[in-house]
Amino acid sequence: MVSYYYSDLQDKTKIPDNCTIFDCYNRNLTELPELPDSLIKLCCDINNLTKLPKLPNSLEILKCNDNILTELPKLPRLLKTLICYNNKLIVLSELPDLLIEIYCSDNNLTELPEFPKSLLYLVCYNNNIKYLSPNNCEVIKKCFKIDVLNNPFSANFTDNKDFKEYLMNL
Repeated sequence: MVSYYYSDLQDKTKIPDNCTIFDCYNRNLTELPELPDSLIKLCCDINNLTKLPKLPNSLEILKCNDNILTELPKLPRLLKTLICYNNKLIVLSELPDLLIEIYCSDNNLTELPEFPKSLLYLVCYNNNIKYLSPNNCEVIKKCFKIDVLNNPFSANFTDNKDFKEYLMNL
């Protein structure tokens, strides 16, 4: 693994091609340079980013919380961890099949995309989610951690009657 911090870069517009972990945490950045194809982990949290560049296919961990993002680029198929809380996200793009963790609290999400069957951690409190699909309900029942508090779920927040009963028994 080859790690670089933003402060390590002599040329702030270019991340080295061999970089596997890039950390630019709390640098007051408004944009990121192009990301190398070798990148596995990106930590760009606590900045002033309004968008992210194209994410490389190799990316497994994306930590972009505490920015002002309104959308995310297409998520790579190898992504396992998505940490995007405290942004201005309205929608999440299609989630990759290998995703294990989603932390998307404190956004403006009104709905959630279909969850992959691999999902084990879902934290999406303080959004505007009103409905959960029956498929998402089944995936959530297998999660180790679930936090969907402070969302304006309607009385008919899901068509899945078993899930309603499941929630009542938590």
